[in-house]
Amino acid sequence: MTRGHNHIVLSTEYRLYSEFENMPRLSRRTIHLRLLQKRLKNRYKYAQIHYMNDEESEDEDEQDELLYLHRRMLISNRYLYRSSYRETDNLYWRRCLNHQVINDDEFKEFFRMPREKFDELYDLIKHHEVFRSSIYSRRPQRNVKLQLLIYCYYLGMNTQHHTHNYSLKSLRVIYFLEKLGMNGQGAKFSVVGSKFHVSKGCASYCFRRVIKALLSLKNEFIKWPSADERRIISERILSTYGFPAVVGIIDGTHIALTERPEWCGYDFHTRKFVYAIQAMIICDDEAKILYAYSGWPGNVHDQRVWRNTIVAKNPSAYFHPGNTSYLTRQ
Repeated sequence: MTRGHNHIVLSTEYRLYSEFENMPRLSRRTIHLRLLQKRLKNRYKYAQIHYMNDEESEDEDEQDELLYLHRRMLISNRYLYRSSYRETDNLYWRRCLNHQVINDDEFKEFFRMPREKFDELYDLIKHHEVFRSSIYSRRPQRNVKLQLLIYCYYLGMNTQHHTHNYSLKSLRVIYFLEKLGMNGQGAKFSVVGSKFHVSKGCASYCFRRVIKALLSLKNEFIKWPSADERRIISERILSTYGFPAVVGIIDGTHIALTERPEWCGYDFHTRKFVYAIQAMIICDDEAKILYAYSGWPGNVHDQRVWRNTIVAKNPSAYFHPGNTSYLTRQ
């Protein structure tokens, strides 16, 4: 290959690298591999021309062989610019479960639930199939308790501010800091991963596995009470609060989003200066969730969300026929 040809190939590679660099979804390994494939394709064309002109060169053949070997090395290695796996500190997350290292108040602050509730939740999901490693996996999954800690810690970092205690100027500052990732709302899996000495991707996978395991328990815990259960709830509310024929307490809430949705994002902007979706929750007097309905944009009024729930549309299936007068008037 002549010097002029080399100059053309290098110029082409620089242009391609600039194009790939502007595509955020491509890793550096992928960019490197694609550039190498382009280089090999060009060298193959020039090798055919040299062969036809009887201009074979042992040096050129040796360079081609080295490039092919380099390509095989790239394909066979999952990681190129960092080690294959990070060193995991197996002691840190175990220390989090130790009463002497983290007391009960600190545990609840970090992981948003008491220690005994954490143990109960672990017992419910520890045997879920999502935590079983595939036969094709090169390494076993992390301990289920570690995955649950990552999930709880991520939720704890995304705790919302009570905006009614802040002035408009303070809210704007908080919103700005959240976008910079300097507080809970801007928390990323890289922050959680560094806390537990796992990679960002590992933390993300742990979070999704726990969500899948928890969703499998939805129908077991979130269900409408039977007629006998409704009678017991109603009697309890009557004796405690003095309200007759009440089986549930309903309210709307916002589920915050980390960023503005691309589709109709303005519809999700709430009065609290965050982007969120609406959720309607019905619970009993013991704060047990009986019904949940979500998905509407954050700026929709609670009444509109309520009118579209199946409870409001078909009250006779959820209440005694004589106790639906309030629902009917709505």
